Amino acid sequence: MLTLLSRTNKLKFAFLFLLVLPLAAPYHARAEILYHVQWPDRSLWILGTIHLAAKTSTELSEKAKQVIASSDHLWMEISPNELTLSADMLFEQGLHDYPYLREQLPEELWAELSALIARVGLAPSIVQRMEPWLVEYLVMVMWLQHEGFKTSLGIDYQVMRYAALNNIKVMGLRLLRLCH
Repeated sequence: MLTLLSRTNKLKFAFLFLLVLPLAAPYHARAEILYHVQWPDRSLWILGTIHLAAKTSTELSEKAKQVIASSDHLWMEISPNELTLSADMLFEQGLHDYPYLREQLPEELWAELSALIARVGLAPSIVQRMEPWLVEYLVMVMWLQHEGFKTSLGIDYQVMRYAALNNIKVMGLRLLRLCH
């Protein structure tokens, strides 16, 4: 499938792969990356996120909660409002109104893909209209969810919940509407 991807789509695929690769590895330690950058006149905390997680190994540490609670500004890659729109935007960019993928793949590869997507509950009639990067993303996410990973356990959702409980406004560094 990679040979059919354009350079841009290969970069999207590589980004998604690198984004989720750490999630597939087993871990038992607290999965939190918290950096502190200090200037003479200000301080900055950077918290790494995991979008899908299993169990409670990604529970926010007390230190992260303290940092969030004492922050003047809380910035995330995208705002909570933009996050709710992100799924729609993925489909808007990666779903055609006509059969696309099936026509791009050799019959043998389409048969293998059909067997794989059936295992995660995707319908071939929908998948044949998708860009390869969207199929890869959906299969990966659905497989991880089947294995017990949840967005609600991810760091970014925990940060948003904790910020909401403490009435801290969350702002996005970029607007998804401007990115496509």
